[in-house]
Amino acid sequence: MTAEAPLLQLLYISRNLIPEERLDAEVDQILAAAHRFNPTKGITGSLLVSRDTFAQVLEGPRDAVEALYRHLEHDPRHADCATLSARSVTERKFGKWSMTYAGRKDSLHYDAAQFATMPEDCADLAEVFLGRLIDDLAVNEPG
Repeated sequence: MTAEAPLLQLLYISRNLIPEERLDAEVDQILAAAHRFNPTKGITGSLLVSRDTFAQVLEGPRDAVEALYRHLEHDPRHADCATLSARSVTERKFGKWSMTYAGRKDSLHYDAAQFATMPEDCADLAEVFLGRLIDDLAVNEPG
């Protein structure tokens, strides 16, 4: 088995604009679209949602991830996308899922001022976030 070519792993956070009463249905639509599209481009990842925040990790070939992120930045269901980390990796953290749903964590809140003062590449924060997502997902790993 050969090692996977370097991939882009991108972690971003954004302000959720979906009204509470439509959030579950909209998240279902987001996940359905990701499950159709992502495998065609070799993209995997995870989505975390709260009342006011989206946090998402995208992994895959650099061009595909960058193109998807540019598309996502214009999705009217969220605003103020802030990239927390974008780095080359040789191993996927979410390789078994075209897009897994890490669930709803209402303790996560979008704070534009906080993100504006962060360094351009928050690798340490990304590692903490990824670690938490992986821990949350470990019980739901496909068999």
